[in-house]
Amino acid sequence: MTTDPNDALARVRQEFTRGLPERLQRIRSGLTELIQGFNDRAAEQFHVASHALVGMAATFEAHDMAEQARELATLGRRWRKEGAAPQPELDEAQQGVDRLDGTIHAFLAQAEDSTTSDRQG
Repeated sequence: MTTDPNDALARVRQEFTRGLPERLQRIRSGLTELIQGFNDRAAEQFHVASHALVGMAATFEAHDMAEQARELATLGRRWRKEGAAPQPELDEAQQGVDRLDGTIHAFLAQAEDSTTSDRQG
């Protein structure tokens, strides 16, 4: 039995889409912890979750999402390297996470519209 590559890609995209709220929550959770006080584990969580989203978003041509996540991952990498997260950068990250949240919600709405029209079509 041969698996259609388009079906496999559609399933991966569906998994990606379904996992976006959890990915965003991991980024937000790491940032919230960093705002309360720097620690390596929170910096790693923020960096790794942001960095993972970059690649997945780029794979599915969600370029705005990938770029926003890349900016956050860059901050996270810097914080891990320097062992500190300065307040101005935390503020920048908070704004970036808020933008990413909006981008993810728009992506999810578009994905839902696409799924609904596929079912109707």
